[in-house]
Amino acid sequence: MKLVNGNRITLLKNGAEFFPALEAAIDAAMSDIRLETYIFVEDTSGTRIANALIRAASRGVRVQALIDGFGSRATPTEFFGRMQAAGVALTLFQPVRTVFDYRRKRVRRLHRKIVLVDGHIGFVGGINMIDDFNQSLSPAHPRYDYVVKIEGPVLADVYISVQHLWHKVQWFSRKRRAPHVLPHPALAANASEDSEAGEAALAFVTRDNFRHRRDIERAYLQAITTAKKEI
Repeated sequence: MKLVNGNRITLLKNGAEFFPALEAAIDAAMSDIRLETYIFVEDTSGTRIANALIRAASRGVRVQALIDGFGSRATPTEFFGRMQAAGVALTLFQPVRTVFDYRRKRVRRLHRKIVLVDGHIGFVGGINMIDDFNQSLSPAHPRYDYVVKIEGPVLADVYISVQHLWHKVQWFSRKRRAPHVLPHPALAANASEDSEAGEAALAFVTRDNFRHRRDIERAYLQAITTAKKEI
């Protein structure tokens, strides 16, 4: 686990804090937006962010969205089609075509929730593109989750991971060779500019079924083992 110094973090509670911050960042984007999510639905919050992505793509911002095909299986294709028509490069991860489409490879899902904007701002956490309240939840019991807004050089590691997964999915879905993954030039410059963004030392830790199957588990255990005051 590699700690990167010089970051600023802001904890955002639930969609009430997350979605306004995300929409503002998307509306301020100048060149590049990358989004990964498990659930993206056509409700008030999902439509709000979809419209922000459409506005960004319409003014020439490069927008890539990778959305899980099972978590978002009930979302109308027309909803995603509107984003694609506006210029959003949108791909479904392992789309599920029928309720019986449960081959072994289909069990592997995209549960990451990440948004990167221009290399300056990142959002990483547990909130999908869906309202805190919906028909399955009572007003007294909304979803309860957090997202961390990140500014600083650790975003370079997040960007490389997101870019790598995007190209990997394109390769498997289109059966063609993906280009070699390189850090985005603008991101490298932005990370350098953001080197004094804050005082937080952060590490971006991922999990996959190959080289990084237990990285997150090890990070938890290391933190618990070295804790001195509170867990």
